[in-house]
Amino acid sequence: MAENKVKEKADEILEKIKKAFRDLGYKLSGYEPDEGYSTDYGLNDAQNSAYISERNALIDKLREMEAEYQEQKTGAMFPDPEETIPESLGETPIDYVGKTNEEIASEAENSLRPDYEKKVNDATEKYLTTTDTLENKRAKLEAEEAEEKSAIEASTAEAHREYTGDMIMQGLVNSSIMSYGNELIERAGAEAVAYYDKAYDLKYNEIHDKLTEAETVYNNAIREYDLGYAADLEAKIAKLKSEEEARIKEINEYNRKLQEREAEYQQKRAKLLEEMQSERAEAIMNSAMKELEFERTYGVSAEKQAEYDKRAETAKEFYNGYGKQQAHFMLLLSADELIPLLGTQNYFALVNWNLMREG
Repeated sequence: MAENKVKEKADEILEKIKKAFRDLGYKLSGYEPDEGYSTDYGLNDAQNSAYISERNALIDKLREMEAEYQEQKTGAMFPDPEETIPESLGETPIDYVGKTNEEIASEAENSLRPDYEKKVNDATEKYLTTTDTLENKRAKLEAEEAEEKSAIEASTAEAHREYTGDMIMQGLVNSSIMSYGNELIERAGAEAVAYYDKAYDLKYNEIHDKLTEAETVYNNAIREYDLGYAADLEAKIAKLKSEEEARIKEINEYNRKLQEREAEYQQKRAKLLEEMQSERAEAIMNSAMKELEFERTYGVSAEKQAEYDKRAETAKEFYNGYGKQQAHFMLLLSADELIPLLGTQNYFALVNWNLMREG
């Protein structure tokens, strides 16, 4: 069906060309298609479609040359829709890799570590202050005890001297009385020392108990802080992971919607571009047709003829890439576009050139 339509179109154009050639007094070099001439070049549907698509490439190029010529000559503008419609919505997706487990653990630790270290430091400072105070107190007691014992020893020695002096004066130096008296003095001194030993031992034991208590309190506090820190760290890591998962999900959803909007925009843009390109092409061709009508009445200016010649060379370069019959097929199908873009005379001359070339 598609092939028949193409051949019907080619036959229709061919009849127009034959009539135009005769009206202008032209005869195609080599031969002129007569009645019964077939436009069937042995092409299948795929080849027909390919040549139709490829011949449009030349028409597009010639149309752009026409747009440039009109702009330079008359100032008429034919803006390219590609330049007027933004290529994209310009929405930038969020580029987010996500935190690793190590990074999350480090973040959790950094957030909890200062408070934990403060508690440990405060407890340590309190423990050291308490132990320093107790140790100072014990040192003071030791000094007092030493002083008390020295005083007892001095008193005992003084008692011995006084007692010995009395015994000498009484002539009892070697008596049992003197021995007994010195024994009583030594016993009294020993009892005094024992008393102070017992009194100070009670004080030392009290300090020792307080030191032990302070150490126990300190160790329990540190253990509690360690356990609390470990539990808080685990909970914090779980919370951060959950937040990270939610953040990634939110970002992915945001990026997905961006992609959807961009895809929808591109569809609309493609459709709009197609419509605008069609309207632009039509406007350029209408401009060319008006100038062609003017030229049919008043002739072609030297400036325009030079432009036509340049376009004809572009067309020859294009058709040289195809066999003669293939090029003839495309020339027939492109007549409605090529005549306004090349000029009537140049179009017929191009057809004639193609029939005369080898290949």
